[in-house]
Amino acid sequence: MKEMLRSQTAKIALGIIIGFGVVILIVLAISGLEKGPELSQEKVKEIALKEAGVNESELYSISIEKEKVDSKEVYRVSFKTASNTYSYDIDKNDGEVLRGSYQKDGDDTAKEDAASETTNDTSANTKPDTSKEEVNTVIDEAKAKTIALNDAGVKEEDVSYIYVKKDRDDGINVYEVEFYVGSKEYDYEIAQDDGRIISKDYDAEHYNANSGKAITLEEAKAKALARVEGAGGSDIRIHEDYDDGYRVYEGEIYYNGMEYEFTILADSGEIVEWSAETWR
Repeated sequence: MKEMLRSQTAKIALGIIIGFGVVILIVLAISGLEKGPELSQEKVKEIALKEAGVNESELYSISIEKEKVDSKEVYRVSFKTASNTYSYDIDKNDGEVLRGSYQKDGDDTAKEDAASETTNDTSANTKPDTSKEEVNTVIDEAKAKTIALNDAGVKEEDVSYIYVKKDRDDGINVYEVEFYVGSKEYDYEIAQDDGRIISKDYDAEHYNANSGKAITLEEAKAKALARVEGAGGSDIRIHEDYDDGYRVYEGEIYYNGMEYEFTILADSGEIVEWSAETWR
């Protein structure tokens, strides 16, 4: 009788052990399925751009790197547009956005997105993975041309002549972009590393003094300031002058680290010369 009881007890114990083993195997299998394969860099880029509301055509540069945040492997996606710099931490398996921030150019304060439950920026405490995968951020000539045309508000089909060449200015590798639209000439210097506009110049080769209504000095001042978002009356210097027999308004605007020089025809209000370059 005792032997029978021992046998039954052993069978029950064995059944319990097997049952636990099956449960553990099922849990491990489910965990493996939930984790899923590692996302591609292209997919991670797509997630980050969608989160930021940015089109790929707006990118000046982008980098994608593997990082470890709180022992969790993520992709850190950093990219620049004409006005903002963005950074996102994205789970490398399920694509969850764990952290996001952006900073407007010229603004020293980064603004954090409310991404997932991770509210503190732990990037200072993270140790980069030894195997980094980075997208080359150096722009090509085609991208430099696109940046210049977009800034000028000009369509390529309206351009009569354009050329792009590599150069170096004040220790910076740049692209020189020059193009013509009718009698108007545009000159740009674009940084090769990130697509920044180092300087730009606009010049109407042949003035048309009868193309509109004569404007006052105050109207010319307002027209020039409208070209520089954020600039105000204290940032501009303007005076009346004569250029090749035409009455003009000439002046400068100093704002946000840039110097803008302009010439406006008094008889028509047309901006016939415009240039911009960094001054500090």
